[in-house]
Amino acid sequence: MAGRSFEDSDAADAERVALVNRQFERQFFLGNDAVGRTIMVNGAETRVVGVTEDFKVHQLGEAPVPYLFLSQRQSYSPYITFLARGTGDEDAIALGMMTTARAVDPGLLIFVSSTMQRHLGVPLLLRRMGAALVGTFALLALLRTGRAARQHLGQPGAAHLERRGVVGTDRGAARARSPWPCIR
Repeated sequence: MAGRSFEDSDAADAERVALVNRQFERQFFLGNDAVGRTIMVNGAETRVVGVTEDFKVHQLGEAPVPYLFLSQRQSYSPYITFLARGTGDEDAIALGMMTTARAVDPGLLIFVSSTMQRHLGVPLLLRRMGAALVGTFALLALLRTGRAARQHLGQPGAAHLERRGVVGTDRGAARARSPWPCIR
């Protein structure tokens, strides 16, 4: 991260500040350093104090999207997303975050509390199912190839036909070897 994050001094009566991601910096500042520059946000001059790395917003495979963050103290919104990275039991970390948030504001409504693994489980489901299906077909092809090879090698004279590039006969007519063993 370039610059800084939000600080306690970024109060409602202080200079309005924002964080942007790298894609925002590339797109709106043509790749020049955005820290210290002023932008207009909802009709108010706002100084960029930090630049975060790019991240995924909606899909794992998406291209970077420009993103702007405003200080909660300066631009109140009743909807907040908290993210945390840690080691250990994910459920315990999520519970600790909820407990801390409720200690700050007992009337706080928490709509969703989830671990990253559960959060990514839905978007990754189709990709995982597709990978499993491809793997299943690949396994079936390998099994079929192995069975076909054993059948051909078990025929009388197979060694002679193998050297000449013929794998078997079909009612007396020779068949040429396919470059793909599973295709007859």
